[in-house]
Amino acid sequence: DPVLMATLGQEVVSATWLDSEAGVGRRFRGNNRQGRRKWHTVCTVTDHTDSLFGYDVHTPTRPPILISHWQYEVEPIDDDRCRVTETNWIRVPAWFVPFAVTITGIMNRPDANNRHINLTLNALKEHVESHRGAGTS
Repeated sequence: DPVLMATLGQEVVSATWLDSEAGVGRRFRGNNRQGRRKWHTVCTVTDHTDSLFGYDVHTPTRPPILISHWQYEVEPIDDDRCRVTETNWIRVPAWFVPFAVTITGIMNRPDANNRHINLTLNALKEHVESHRGAGTS
């Protein structure tokens, strides 16, 4: 759920579905912030199953430029627990990196994403545990 995950993320501050339904090929807008810098991206769902959710991130430009791919894999551990693995692959072309640094203010995107993944997964764990037994997860 990109809308929920935006509340747990480090750079993303909100997400809005651009298409009426979730599913492969559907798009959502990610609104991002790093300090004073703000930008948005357009994301296209590539995987949408009970155990796998993935999406490509593009610039909002015409033509769009593929920036990265994100994937969340959910593996059951037992009846009450699961393991979530969040993975990111940088796909931005080398010529666009200086523009990305200017837009986001982040010099080392791979390191920043790895830090953000750890923080987001911890926030997701806290969210799920705080809603356990409350009828939501």
